[in-house]
Amino acid sequence: FWDRNEADHKANIAELRRLLAALDLSLDCVWLSGESTDHLAEVGRAKWILEFPNAGRTAEILSQRSEAQIIPVPDLPVGLGGTIRWLEAVAAATGRQEACKRFVDGEAPTHYRAIAKAATRYFMNRDFFIATEGHLAAAMGRMIWEMGGIVRLLVGAGALPEADVGPN
Repeated sequence: FWDRNEADHKANIAELRRLLAALDLSLDCVWLSGESTDHLAEVGRAKWILEFPNAGRTAEILSQRSEAQIIPVPDLPVGLGGTIRWLEAVAAATGRQEACKRFVDGEAPTHYRAIAKAATRYFMNRDFFIATEGHLAAAMGRMIWEMGGIVRLLVGAGALPEADVGPN
């Protein structure tokens, strides 16, 4: 998830913190967050470990050492739909479905309106080719399809999860 120490990735981490705070959860330890490594000691106090795609072995080792429960999050939080699915998976695993529903119901309409113009102008009925890491390719393909784009070719390096990107 973290591949460079730049503002957009720092913003991704900040947004994950904000989303989890809406569920009354805190994001205390992020491996490769661009921050000091001091916060990594917090994993020993974790109740849950979010297992992002391709991090299964690491999550397993950390869980054994900390007794934290692993929460597999098979979908990356990419695009509005992907972010909602990601947050719902975390909420279901932590018993916070009601908080998630309130948060999504409160925020999603504003975000849908905000992206409608961009979706119409830059995505609707346009052809896309995606070639990247498998899980990111699938997440990007779903986001493009949800915004009205047509995914003509999806190529994923490594494991490629199920990627429903429309009737193409």
